[in-house]
Amino acid sequence: GELTMIITVNTDGRVLATEVVQSSGQADLDRRAQAIATAAGPFGEFTEEMRKQADQLALVSRFIFSRDGDVLQTRLTGP
Repeated sequence: GELTMIITVNTDGRVLATEVVQSSGQADLDRRAQAIATAAGPFGEFTEEMRKQADQLALVSRFIFSRDGDVLQTRLTGP
């Protein structure tokens, strides 16, 4: 399955929200991808220069789930 999600991060690197904008067609897979994105945080804090420009970042990312034999793989792609 493959899905596209927007991940919103605040200045201290915490994930504030996740939103699936293109579903995989499988609700459980979509929920798991959101849990993966949330658990990946916190990310690094914004630099002072970044804070002057924004108080949140919205990152558009694509998750690709595939099975290789008995192993489930997840790949996150983004800009």
